[in-house]
Amino acid sequence: MSSSRRPIALLYALCQIALILSAPPEAHSHPSADTRLRAVDRQLSETPSANLYVERGKANLQAGRWQEALGDADRALTLHPGLIDALLLRAEVRYTAGEVDQALTAVDALLAAQPQSAAGHHLRARVLRELGRLAEAEIEYDSFIDGERQPLPDHYLERADVQAAQDRLDAAVSGIDAGLTRLGMIATLQLKAVDLEVRRGNFNGAVGRLDRLLERSPRQVFWLVRRAEVLAAAGNVDESRATFESARALLPSPTRVGALRELQERIDVGLSSLPVEIVHGDAK
Repeated sequence: MSSSRRPIALLYALCQIALILSAPPEAHSHPSADTRLRAVDRQLSETPSANLYVERGKANLQAGRWQEALGDADRALTLHPGLIDALLLRAEVRYTAGEVDQALTAVDALLAAQPQSAAGHHLRARVLRELGRLAEAEIEYDSFIDGERQPLPDHYLERADVQAAQDRLDAAVSGIDAGLTRLGMIATLQLKAVDLEVRRGNFNGAVGRLDRLLERSPRQVFWLVRRAEVLAAAGNVDESRATFESARALLPSPTRVGALRELQERIDVGLSSLPVEIVHGDAK
């Protein structure tokens, strides 16, 4: 596809998504979950088992049917007391339904039965975060991430949010850097580090991180705009203006796609907020 047609294609895709999201819930209610439910129901009618109830509970959880999912977890535990997958399902249902106190009780029961459950420790960290017990949540994240063989970028991002919420910005940056060392140059991790560097006033560090990203993709407009904003916050007016202009030159004209239009607006706002450049006594 030619570069001139990409914005049109992206706009079309966004419109299709908007149409789907604007439809009533029954018009697009989790077809994959419903398909799984019908299949599992047929199997349960022939051979009831704890594992099948867990599978049906997961499908109900995906479809947002909390009570049905909880009932399936209870049926599985009746057939197989202490089944780890059923204990995890029950805790996940409570958490997803917003019942965080009951979720903590449920996940503690899971971890009592299976202390090494990585999914259990991750869920417990999220539950503690929701309960506002941030110091405990951070410890749980540390334990989970250190013990996880294949942690995801989101795990490091979640921990950084917990640390930043406690104003532990240095620890949050160090934690993101640990993720970058372990997982490689992940853009979402580096961008989180940029935001944290700005929060702790390390503008040079933030710009350096953006420069490392731009070495890989020099024409990435979002990163250029973010670099310009950081430079402006640092008081580096000339370089900020030049970076904003470089980003604007990479945008298509006219800019119709929502995400690109938002970038254009950020460029316009950024440039207008910079001090007026004076040349030979005249405003430029």
